[in-house]
Amino acid sequence: MVAEPEVALETLLEAAPKLIRQGMNDFRNSRNFLYCEKWEEFMDGSVCKKIVHDNGFGVKTLKDKGKKLNLDILSESTQIKMNTTSDGQFISFTDDQGEEFKSLQALIDSEKYQKFMEWEFENETVDDMAQSKMVHLKKGHNYRNGDVWNNSRQVYLGDQTEEVRNEAKDSEGAWFETWSKKGLERWAQKEGIRAGQHWKEKWYKKVKALSKKTEQDGYESDGSQIEESNCEKWGKNEQSQEEWNEKWGEVHRPGQKQKWCDKWQKDLTTGLKKGENWGQYYTEDYQIREHWAEKWDDRHPENGGVYEKRREVF
Repeated sequence: MVAEPEVALETLLEAAPKLIRQGMNDFRNSRNFLYCEKWEEFMDGSVCKKIVHDNGFGVKTLKDKGKKLNLDILSESTQIKMNTTSDGQFISFTDDQGEEFKSLQALIDSEKYQKFMEWEFENETVDDMAQSKMVHLKKGHNYRNGDVWNNSRQVYLGDQTEEVRNEAKDSEGAWFETWSKKGLERWAQKEGIRAGQHWKEKWYKKVKALSKKTEQDGYESDGSQIEESNCEKWGKNEQSQEEWNEKWGEVHRPGQKQKWCDKWQKDLTTGLKKGENWGQYYTEDYQIREHWAEKWDDRHPENGGVYEKRREVF
């Protein structure tokens, strides 16, 4: 059953953190400089800020940031008292050692209470008209579970060059990824260790022409437009004691049309490896001109471990 709107709203308001105080700082001058900061402090121990900054020389910044104390852990170590006027207006905080803090922000920023932080985050967007560039930044830390993230994205509006870097870690590991695109080329790299899994990947792609599909279609170009593409992937599983590597690629240029693949797998308990590779050359109208394939396994030492090998020319 869906709750009545009045009941749902009341429940929402009860669950929302109660506001202690809020305010705004605003400064601007005749040279188009602007700095505006709106802040709010809540009873649940959180402080949130929204900042708008224009340096007057074509760089505009919008920032959203926040911090929160873990009141459950803090209450086990010390007692914080909120001092108010007779009509309930906030005056200050006082801890059990008699130190006074004129705001929740001052309390959070004090060195002795840094260890009681629950989370913090900062999101920022920078519009740099002088360099025709947009920068998007997101970073944060959840101190309860150890999650940390730091993401950045830069877009150059002139040629639509884009650079992205994402980093993260949690209680089980850490990983990062980068990717970029410029004109007809794309690059990507991923690397990480988490829960006994290790991985490294590198990708490259160049297309002959950009697809007319939109971003909502989820893909920038169709396969027929690829001029060159290659990838290398490596991984290791500590639980299964396996390590593997894969490489593949394709080229579609006048006078050079081919596809190839090379992969192997290693048993870390014995050190034995097995793998295969294959490839094909094509004519200009994509008839197979030459084909080769090979399979090998260290468990069969005869013939260097190669148990299947062929090469065909058409």
